[in-house]
Amino acid sequence: MAWGSLFSSIIDSLAWPAAVVIGLAMLRKPIAQLLKDLRSLKYKDFQFDFGTRLEKVEADVASAPELALAPVPQLAAGTEEHFREIAKLSPLAAIVEAWIPVEKELFRLLEKTQLVAQSAPSAWTSQSPVALIKRLQQAEIIDLRTSTVINDLRRLRNAAAHGQGRETVTYDEAIRYKQMADNVVAALRHVG
Repeated sequence: MAWGSLFSSIIDSLAWPAAVVIGLAMLRKPIAQLLKDLRSLKYKDFQFDFGTRLEKVEADVASAPELALAPVPQLAAGTEEHFREIAKLSPLAAIVEAWIPVEKELFRLLEKTQLVAQSAPSAWTSQSPVALIKRLQQAEIIDLRTSTVINDLRRLRNAAAHGQGRETVTYDEAIRYKQMADNVVAALRHVG
């Protein structure tokens, strides 16, 4: 009986730690994704926010000649003013609005380069932007740097769309985001 009690005691002692370790192992990818997409984090002297991530994307755009030098498409009269009004009311909504032409341009580029013809067109329209970007990069239509910038803009858009850190996105950041999104659209039009 003593061995049975000892064995039962050991099992009881290890059950919770084992469950936690197994749970963390099973959830490591979702947890890693959550940590990667953190909207705002502050601990003692360390702070991470939308503006910091935006500055990183701006630096990437500035270092990529194909993105920085692409002619920005002309907007319809009143479109820029309309965007600025949205940004004044809700910088988060403006960021979501600025992403739409990027995603449309990804679809247009896939169609134009006939990558859609390799599978059913309806299958691509249900794909995530991540899949579209990956397909364009694999086909060597866009390079790794452009792909990285687009993914970074997508992550920022997701942070805004899902309401992470509402108070930290400013009007100026929304305007800067739109400028980078416009540069990406222009670069994608130049490629295709």
